[in-house]
Amino acid sequence: MARMLLLVTCLSLSSIAVGQDHPPPDPRPTPQPISPLAPVPTVREEAIPGLEDADFRLTPAPLRREGSFIIRQRASLARLPGGERVAVFHRDAAGRAERPMVLLPCLTLQTMEQLAADAGGDTAFLITGQVYVYRGVNYLLPTAAPLAQGAPPSEPAPNTPASPSADPSVEELIRALEANRDRPRTLGAAPKATGPADLIPEGSMISLKRGRLVRAASGDWTFTFDNNTTGESAADRALMVSPCLNLQRLETWASRLGDGASILLSGRVYQYQGRNHIIPTLFQVAVPGELSPRQ
Repeated sequence: MARMLLLVTCLSLSSIAVGQDHPPPDPRPTPQPISPLAPVPTVREEAIPGLEDADFRLTPAPLRREGSFIIRQRASLARLPGGERVAVFHRDAAGRAERPMVLLPCLTLQTMEQLAADAGGDTAFLITGQVYVYRGVNYLLPTAAPLAQGAPPSEPAPNTPASPSADPSVEELIRALEANRDRPRTLGAAPKATGPADLIPEGSMISLKRGRLVRAASGDWTFTFDNNTTGESAADRALMVSPCLNLQRLETWASRLGDGASILLSGRVYQYQGRNHIIPTLFQVAVPGELSPRQ
């Protein structure tokens, strides 16, 4: 029994000695009060999430995608030196505006011109229409354009020019159109003269009509029908081809194959100032001895 007590005493003393070699750890640090949260920085809409807003910005798209729509956008009508009619969109309350777009010829544009001439002065429209793209320029087919009533929703910016045609964005559009006019042109027969009695009604569809793509004297592309057996005068003369991506593709094929290729063209027909225009929706290129679809 005495030996047992002596052994327990020795073990206790040795544990005390070991504990003295390793002092207890430092006490936990005193909790500090939580500082107030810093204000959250304002993030711009065009900023890339997760990156510094001051250094990384998403620039607006240079062009609207073909097939998109403009819905009741306030705009003024301007005429460019080349004769094109342009919709110059007004800025909204946030100072943003659509880039100017060239208006495609149709009866709605003809009505807009008449309304602007009757009203005189600065005339604004609420334009609805479909967007097209050709050679780096946006074109707009207006489907509805009533006169805008009342004052604009916001005051114009201090640097807004008095005339819509003097807007810097319009000047940029003019330079783009002039660059497109300087592109090489192919030779072709001039389109036949037409009269109002020969016009195809606006909204009519042309389905896979055979013809050729040639340049008019003005430099615009026209689609001339091949000889037909229907005896219809309206289906036997040239249509002006409106600018769009399909025209850009057709232009490429016409420059490659020249007058030796026929085209089967489908599209919707419009009227403007006594002439018919067509927006191609589908085409096939027929090279001599072969017919292959090209869209």
